[in-house]
Amino acid sequence: MAISFFERRAQRAAMVRRYGSPEFLHVFGALGTGVSEYVEIATTFPRAQKYAPLNNMVLTNNSTQFVDLLINGAVIFRVPAGVITSLDDTAIWSFAVDNTDSGTVNAGEIRANLSIPPMGADEAARLEYPAMVRRGY
Repeated sequence: MAISFFERRAQRAAMVRRYGSPEFLHVFGALGTGVSEYVEIATTFPRAQKYAPLNNMVLTNNSTQFVDLLINGAVIFRVPAGVITSLDDTAIWSFAVDNTDSGTVNAGEIRANLSIPPMGADEAARLEYPAMVRRGY
């Protein structure tokens, strides 16, 4: 018997939830004072559309400037110079980095790594427990 579209979709969602998604890397270009770079995930990463929305971001700011991180058009927080910061459990459709400091950020000094992380061991155990009880383990 053939699998329906909805069954296939449910299987894919369960697989992404369990194993996560690939990581999508964006390297920002040079940002002058008051300049921002906007990234729409569906446009920049076409392969990410099947995992959308991504919910994990690791932002690396190797520059000497403070920048603002915007998620879905709203300012989330200010990222200090030389800091790696993580944002979890937030639906990310688009993001931007805004250089509000007085200096220039060179190309390649700010990187964003986006993904859906894999399920943790505790979550996997919670999913498997009802099935184990039904089987008599």
